[in-house]
Amino acid sequence: MKSGYLIGIIILLIAVNLTLLYKYWQLQKKFIEMGLQEGQETLKLNSIPEFQLQDLEGKIFNSNDLRNYAYSLLIFFSPGDCASCLVEKDLWNRIYKENKVKIVGIARHTDLRELKDWVKNSEIFFQVLFDENSRLMESLGIKQTPVKILIDRHGKVLLVDRVRITQYQQEMFLKRLDKIIKRVEY
Repeated sequence: MKSGYLIGIIILLIAVNLTLLYKYWQLQKKFIEMGLQEGQETLKLNSIPEFQLQDLEGKIFNSNDLRNYAYSLLIFFSPGDCASCLVEKDLWNRIYKENKVKIVGIARHTDLRELKDWVKNSEIFFQVLFDENSRLMESLGIKQTPVKILIDRHGKVLLVDRVRITQYQQEMFLKRLDKIIKRVEY
């Protein structure tokens, strides 16, 4: 009797595992169909236009402030409807902690107080700017988030990268980021 019960549980666990694996493959297929596979760059940008946005404390941030850094990684995200942003936030924080590039988050949201709460609860540690009316994202052609854009001190776009779901994809992004930073000289 006990062995039959144990076999039933094992079969149930295998079935659940296979179902989750199937759902994962379906999700990967959707990302590929949406043009989000590894390394695909859909935004055609040469440089980032000058912009001014307020940070979460209400201070004005000017894009010219990025000239103080050899490289800046702009992370565009939408807190209200971006589950993959939560998946990627550990990657963002890791890059921030390694201090290889200046990181600036640019959030499309409608309410500053909600955005502050979301950033705090999500444990995002780098500077976040408030793109209240989505003007900057729209001017860059960003419709889906997250999007990471690496620029040099002159605003030249060196890399545009979409969502990275798996640990492997995130590690590949870090390697690609390191390669670009080492390759570009001033």
